[in-house]
Amino acid sequence: MSFYSTLLQETAHRAILMREGKQKAMAELRFLEKSQYWPQQHLLDYQWQRLSALLTHAYETTTYYRRVMDECGMPPTAFKSFEDLERLPLLTRDAINDNREKIISSRFSKDELVEFGSGGTTQRRLMLYRDKPGSTIKMAMQWRFEGFMGQRMADKMSVFWPPHVDFGHAHARRTDFKDRYLLRNQLFYTGGATAETLRRFYDEFMAFKPSYLKCFPSGLVAFTEFALDNKLPLPQVKGIMSTGEMLLPDMRTLFEESYQAPVIDMYGSREVGNTSCECLKHEGHHIAQEIAVVEFIKDGRPVGTDEDGEIIVTDLANYGFPMIRYQLGDMGRPKDGTCSCGRTLKLMSAGIGRLSDRYVALDGSRHSGLVIAVQVTETGPPMGKMQIIQKTVTDWHVKVVDDPPVTQEMREHITRCIKQFVGEAISVTIEEVSEIPPEKSGKLRFFKCEIED
Repeated sequence: MSFYSTLLQETAHRAILMREGKQKAMAELRFLEKSQYWPQQHLLDYQWQRLSALLTHAYETTTYYRRVMDECGMPPTAFKSFEDLERLPLLTRDAINDNREKIISSRFSKDELVEFGSGGTTQRRLMLYRDKPGSTIKMAMQWRFEGFMGQRMADKMSVFWPPHVDFGHAHARRTDFKDRYLLRNQLFYTGGATAETLRRFYDEFMAFKPSYLKCFPSGLVAFTEFALDNKLPLPQVKGIMSTGEMLLPDMRTLFEESYQAPVIDMYGSREVGNTSCECLKHEGHHIAQEIAVVEFIKDGRPVGTDEDGEIIVTDLANYGFPMIRYQLGDMGRPKDGTCSCGRTLKLMSAGIGRLSDRYVALDGSRHSGLVIAVQVTETGPPMGKMQIIQKTVTDWHVKVVDDPPVTQEMREHITRCIKQFVGEAISVTIEEVSEIPPEKSGKLRFFKCEIED
């Protein structure tokens, strides 16, 4: 770490954390950097202690979990092992939408909680809460995972992100200053970027001279291919972190060769935070056992090692809005053993069923359907579950569940959002349906492209 980075960490970072009420984040990071090397039994004991405390808290302070546990005959004292969690029902998106106020802990007022929305890329959007201590340790977990590629706070990092909501509706000037000059993060919104925009990004990127990159892979693919197609030189960086989408082998190879740097993949969600991450050994994703219990199930039962299963997460850090056995809608595999890097955290393979189809633009290029998903679901009027299907380059079909009933405003919003990214020369038909059946995997795909490569 450079002298400037060290100075920023000791001064500006601490001031920012204090102003945002997250002054304990540095201490949490020091703890997490030690705990990842604990003996596995020590980690399991710590995880069980946190799970037991969360179950008791949820039972005593939320009407939803008290009812659920009573109906299952499982008060907190009845839980004797991690396997006993299987006796509780999954926390689905519908369950949250139907019981949102009942899940909020009585020990917190809404003013003490941070409200945020889920990504909405597989089902209807969720509005959730997170308590501030939980947000603090999740920030520290993000720092630990970024450290897997060598990055430390205040090291220069360029971030390529498609979801516009992560930047706010109007990224404030003072926030730009904080990101660029204090946190030394350079942010690029790459969703639907034009050639002109990508050229501007390139000039800013080269002037910034980042040491690390963090990206939604489809966003960095677009930027990288633009530079290569235009014979623009790309710098060597120290490490690249991919997250938010499935990192395909050809994407990893493109990044490694173009930036002459190792690439790691992090798995997480807005609902429960960053759950696992690769290290430079690439022997699996290290699970964040200190703040999450991760299950892999099929037909309601745990799967075996290296067997595909649905990822179920219990968030051990959110007491304001307990998320116990949350159904993410993603697929993964538990792995046996530990990594040769020396960390003792359990391992998993992530993102097996998380591939978001890429749409075909009018010029034949492919782009992530996630960009359209975010634009449609996180702006405009509230809508039910939906699925967007690209049948041909110009023929688009959208299924929308009639809860709430589909209005003309919704139809116009969906059409406008799709044309914003693809172009006006397309046809968008909207079908109101009572339900959208999931795929064979059990996951509801938000976007499907029926055009073969």
